[in-house]
Amino acid sequence: MRNCHFAGEHTSFDYQGYMNGAVVSGNRVAEEILKYR
Repeated sequence: MRNCHFAGEHTSFDYQGYMNGAVVSGNRVAEEILKYR
């Protein structure tokens, strides 16, 4: 799905519930958005 992206600590596989998870998932989603730009 190209128009709907989910980010946040709750979407992280390795750091669910931690600040690191929010950062990692935010970076992942930013890369996805730029990829389809």
